[in-house]
Amino acid sequence: METNLPKVNAQQSQNGANLMINKNSFAEHSNEIEEVISWKVPYIIRWGTVILFSILLFLGIICGLVKYPDVIKAPAELTSINAPKSVPALINGKIVKINAQEGQQVYKGDILGLMESTAIHEEVMKLSVIIDSIQVKLYDNECEEIPNIFQNHFSQLGELQASYQIFSQAFITFKNYLSTGFYMDKMSMLKKDMMHLKELHLNYSEQIVLQKEDLELAQKTMDAYELLIQKQIISDLVYRAEKSKFISKKIALPITGTEIINNENNQNNKQKEIKELENTISQQQIVFQQALNTFKSKIESWKKEYLLVAPLDGKISFESFIQENQQLTNNQVVCYVNPKESSYFAQITIPQKNFGKVELGQKVFLKFNSYPYAEFGSVIGKISFISHIPSEKGYLAKVNFINGLNTSYNKKVQYRDGLTANAEIITKDLSLIQRFYYSILQSINV
Repeated sequence: METNLPKVNAQQSQNGANLMINKNSFAEHSNEIEEVISWKVPYIIRWGTVILFSILLFLGIICGLVKYPDVIKAPAELTSINAPKSVPALINGKIVKINAQEGQQVYKGDILGLMESTAIHEEVMKLSVIIDSIQVKLYDNECEEIPNIFQNHFSQLGELQASYQIFSQAFITFKNYLSTGFYMDKMSMLKKDMMHLKELHLNYSEQIVLQKEDLELAQKTMDAYELLIQKQIISDLVYRAEKSKFISKKIALPITGTEIINNENNQNNKQKEIKELENTISQQQIVFQQALNTFKSKIESWKKEYLLVAPLDGKISFESFIQENQQLTNNQVVCYVNPKESSYFAQITIPQKNFGKVELGQKVFLKFNSYPYAEFGSVIGKISFISHIPSEKGYLAKVNFINGLNTSYNKKVQYRDGLTANAEIITKDLSLIQRFYYSILQSINV
C-alpha cells in the first residue's frame, strides 16, 4: 500500500501540470480568436465587394435584356409585275418638242416628244394615217377606193422621201390595174369578146339543129327521086340536079360543126387571156401590198426613232431635268410611264449558311448598288415567300416592300428592271447571354 502512494501522487501531479498547460494554451487561442473576431474589414474592401457584385449583377441583367438579331446578307434583284416603262431616245440628236409634264396622265400611243428630223413631223404622221387606211381597204378587198384616199403629194418627208418615191411608183402601177386603169379596160374588152363568142356558139348550135332537120327532109326527098329514076319517070338531068342539092346540104353540116369547134377554141383562148390578166392583176396587188408593207415599215422605224411615244397608260415621271433643244444620246432615258397598277418586289438568293434562321415576315434592308446607302438610305421590305427547292446559289425568296420604293431617307428609287442590291435579312433576336451560351456549346462540340 505504501509503495503505491508515491506513484499516485506523481500521476496526479503530472495531470495537474498538463491541466495548467491546457489552460494557458486555451487562454492564448482565445486571445487570437478574439483578436480575429474583433478585427474590422477596411471600408474600401467592404464597399468594393458590394460594388463589384452589383456591377456583375447589373451586367448579367443587361446581358439578359439586351437582344439583337443576326444579319444574313444575300444578293437581291429588283423586279416587278406590270413594271414602269422607260421612254428612251433611240438616236443621237436634239429633242425639239416635249409634250409631257411630271405626273401627267398619258395613254398608250400618245406622242410625248419629238426628236430633230429633216422631215416635218406632222406631214409624216398624216401620211402614216393614209397608209393605215390603204391597208384596211386592201384587207377588205375595196381596192377601187384606194385612189380616192391617196391623192395628196408629200414633199417634206425628209429621211422618208426616197422610200416615198418608190412607193408612189408602185401605187401608179397598181392604179393601172384598177377599174379606171388600162388593164381593167382590157379585161372588160376580153369579157365582151367572150360574151360574143358564146352568142356565136349559140347561133351555130341552133344552125346545126336546123341543118340536121333540113338534111333529114332532103334525104326523104332524095329517096323519092331514087324511086322515080328507077321507074324512069324523071330524066337523069333532073335526078342529078336534085342529088347535087342534097350533097350541098350534107356538106354544110360538117362545116357548121367545124365552126362550132373553132368557136370553142376561141372561147378557150379568150378565157385563157382573162385568167392570165386576172393573175397579173392579183400578182400586181400582191406586189403593191409588199411595197405598202415595206413603206409602212419605214414609217414605223422613223416614228420609233423620231417620236417619243407612251408605251402604255400611266403617269409621267422624269428621272432628270429635260428641256427642249437639249442634246440627247442614243438610249438615254427621257422619262418613265408608271402604270396605275404596278407591283414591285425583290428576288433574293439566300445562301445555305444560316438559312435555317430565315423565316417569313422577317424584315429585309435593301441597299441598292446604284443608290449609295450613305446618300439614299435603304428600302425596307418583308419576306413573303421562301422557295423549298434550292438552286446552285441558294434558296430563292421574295421580298415585298413596306413603303414601295421609298427609302429610309424618304427618297425615291426609280424602278429599273434588274436593278441589283445587297439585302440584309434581320433574323430572330438573341440576348448576349444566349449568344455566349451558344458560343460555349459550339466550342465544346468542336
